[in-house]
Amino acid sequence: MTTINISRRELYEKVWAAPLQKVADALDCDYWRLRAACIERHVPLPPKGYWMKVAHGKALPERPALPDHPSGYNAVPLHVGDAAEKAQIAARRSLAQEIVESLGPIRVPSRLVNPHPAVAEIIADPSRWPIPREMRAALTKPPSDCLRRAFRFLNVIARAEAQGFTVRGGADGGLIISSEYRNTTIRVREKLKRVAIQLPRDPHDRYADLTSKNRSDDGYQLQPSGLLEIQLYGGKWAEEPKDDLEASLPHLIARLVSDREYDKERAASAAERERLRQIESRKRAKAKKIADQEALAFGEFLEMSVRWTATTQARAFVAAIGAAGPSSANTSTLEWLVSKLDAHDPLQDGPDKVLERLSAVRDDIGEWKDMD
Repeated sequence: MTTINISRRELYEKVWAAPLQKVADALDCDYWRLRAACIERHVPLPPKGYWMKVAHGKALPERPALPDHPSGYNAVPLHVGDAAEKAQIAARRSLAQEIVESLGPIRVPSRLVNPHPAVAEIIADPSRWPIPREMRAALTKPPSDCLRRAFRFLNVIARAEAQGFTVRGGADGGLIISSEYRNTTIRVREKLKRVAIQLPRDPHDRYADLTSKNRSDDGYQLQPSGLLEIQLYGGKWAEEPKDDLEASLPHLIARLVSDREYDKERAASAAERERLRQIESRKRAKAKKIADQEALAFGEFLEMSVRWTATTQARAFVAAIGAAGPSSANTSTLEWLVSKLDAHDPLQDGPDKVLERLSAVRDDIGEWKDMD
């Protein structure tokens, strides 16, 4: 999705020439974003029912003039590329569904046999067990049945290596699933449930009996629930008593794969944008170098013209001196002046030499010469 700037006048003419949805489709922009941009930039919109009246040939309300923006803004920024983004999202969902169907049901075994090296490292270090922060104080060894089940889930998820990922253990009991584009941390932990508790009454509260009906001294405590939850990207797949968390495993793997394909497309798009940016940058650098060399050549031409003007005037003066009949003792000085003027005259070697010199300065653009 990119941002374009359109003038208020142009947008005003568009929204009064066709329904707003058609304008949004033509600009490849979201309808609600376009509407919000018109309201924000004080672009009047047709009233409700306006295009129905147009379709039936009924009398139309007077079209309001485009007012000046209070802050003087003349451009309206619009985010375009909405259709491409929706198509991309649909393609990702379709790919994820295909992956889910190809994987089929994934079952977690009842016993952990031959654990993945990353899972084995987590099991061997109790400080890395996937236990919620609130339960760390009550950590027991050997692990509970729910924790053992979490290890088995982690071991199944670690088999994502078969889809081309790299798996390693995280410091907090999670698995880091890595592709060439991103690292994703997946955690399988025991859910905590809130259990209401009765806090002790303050014996020194003289109004406790009078206000007990109008206030609540109840609190809650987090306790193990015996159920698991999978955490990914800040979201959760939570297990419920009637739900099967195993059913979410194919969707989890499919999300990892579809996100990797999305990252691959984004990386390719970013590389293409960078390639085009470098081409434009080189073109601008070449144009600047050419402009600099042309300015340098023209400056040298002006310098030659000044020298030629001065030489021409000086030659006329020397001719006047010779016409006045100087003595023979000063003839050598007169000849010296003529030789100096010849050396100072840019046209002494002919006009082609002057033009060749200017052309050489213009064409001296170095490495940019062979670039298109």
